[in-house]
Formats: sequence, structure tokens, C-alpha cells
Amino acid sequence: MTRLQWVMLFQAFAVGQTLNYAIYKKIGKAGVYYGYRLGIDVPWVTGYPFNVGIPHPQYIGSCITCIGVNAFCACPIHLANGWLSITAWQCIAYTYMGLVEDYL
Repeated sequence: MTRLQWVMLFQAFAVGQTLNYAIYKKIGKAGVYYGYRLGIDVPWVTGYPFNVGIPHPQYIGSCITCIGVNAFCACPIHLANGWLSITAWQCIAYTYMGLVEDYL
């Protein structure tokens, strides 16, 4: 592993998981896993992390974490066989879920 891979892993993991942890802390498990659709009262939060200027901070945090972990794990053989396309598809899936939440 190169030094850059270690740096990317730690930075991406720190930023991404900080956003994810903040979401769980603010809206709880029921809020994260659509409990409001089952009638569970979920608090409406407008403070951090929902006020950092990015839509869906949990999904953005997950994408950042995926990018960091996949960059860390990538080796020349992985890169030659499409490793980055896996990362792209993971981020596309999170983007899709963000759009589903916006329009349903």
C-alpha cells in the first residue's frame, strides 16, 4: 500500500463516518431505516449534519467512505480489471436512493 492510499483511507473514513454517525445520533435507528413509514415518530432535524450544505449527508458519507476504502484496497491488478467501476456503481446506488427519498 502506498502512503497516499493510507491517507485517503483515513481521511475518507473520518469524514464519511462522521456524517453517518451524526445521522444516527440525530434521528436514530428508526429514522435511518424508514421507521416513519411504519408510524414511528422520528424527529425533524434541521441542525448538523443536515445544515452542512449537502443533500443526504448519510449517503454522501457512505460514498466518501466507499471511495476511501476502495482506493485503499486497489492494487494494479484490481485497477486493470475495473475496480473503479465498482466504486462508481456503489456511489450511483447511493445517489439513486437519495433520489428515491426525494420523490417518494
